[in-house]
Amino acid sequence: MDISVIIVNWRSAEYLKACLASLRLALDGLHAEVIVIDNASHDGSAEAVRATCPGATFIQSKENLGFAGANNAAACGAHGRTLLFLNPDTEVEPPAVRRLLDAIDGN
Repeated sequence: MDISVIIVNWRSAEYLKACLASLRLALDGLHAEVIVIDNASHDGSAEAVRATCPGATFIQSKENLGFAGANNAAACGAHGRTLLFLNPDTEVEPPAVRRLLDAIDGN
């Protein structure tokens, strides 16, 4: 797998929808996975993920693990050779992920 995109969410369902929508185009042609871990916010994010990015993995944490703890928890189950950590208020331009992987592969 080329890349695992990990998004830590906490009360950001509306931002998360836009982030996931932007990833659809940005990950086109890549063997990728998207993992969203929610830090116990229970704000409708699970439904937003299912509606916007049905192939994504959604992890509902029972407690707020904090940003680093949630990223580490999600990374443990990731399969990509590269991990991309995004905030839920990020919108990714289509060529960005491919350029990132090309730069990593070139080093």
